[in-house]
Amino acid sequence: MPRNKLTKKKIFLAAVDSFAEKSFKHCTMQEVADKVNIKAPSIYKHFANKKEILTEIFEYYKDNLNKQRLPAEKVIEAIDNEPLGKVFSKLFITFETEDEYTIMMKISKIVIDMSYKNKDAKKVFQIVFIDEPTKYLNDVFTKLINSGKIKPFDYESLTFQIIAFSRMMFEICALNGCDRKEMDNKYNNGIAMLASGFERADLVVNK
Repeated sequence: MPRNKLTKKKIFLAAVDSFAEKSFKHCTMQEVADKVNIKAPSIYKHFANKKEILTEIFEYYKDNLNKQRLPAEKVIEAIDNEPLGKVFSKLFITFETEDEYTIMMKISKIVIDMSYKNKDAKKVFQIVFIDEPTKYLNDVFTKLINSGKIKPFDYESLTFQIIAFSRMMFEICALNGCDRKEMDNKYNNGIAMLASGFERADLVVNK
């Protein structure tokens, strides 16, 4: 990676750390610079101001968080070969690496903390925790029904439950600093309950 881009990435990551630790409002550019071991004026070669860094953080979050979900086609394949609980786990965001989990949870904290007062943060929250998951889950359930893998049912209620549970887990873990293993454990308990209800409803075809 070119040195200029590497420095910008370091500033970005340092800002994520600082904003998550002290809040966007109370963090200074000097504190971000200290984390990167550069002089504060050097930051302005890459970002015009602190708000521009925040905007890039929000864009990164919107672009990458929901990419962690398994494509609908993979869920359809899994329902024939895996236990229902494991299939349900594929409907949730999972992180392949510890580093990706760490940065996304820090940004989650920033977004959640700011969503009550900052209109941009509120918009990001709406997109990543409500709009995109709703679209994704509706697509998954529609394709599962159309492929004959599950029986037709009104999936709006289940979509709402999954989104509400997922959002609650993100808030708990982001605000309380859960590590990846803790979050996985919390998710697994909720997933088991959702899968159990789905099984009791007898919605899976020939399984």
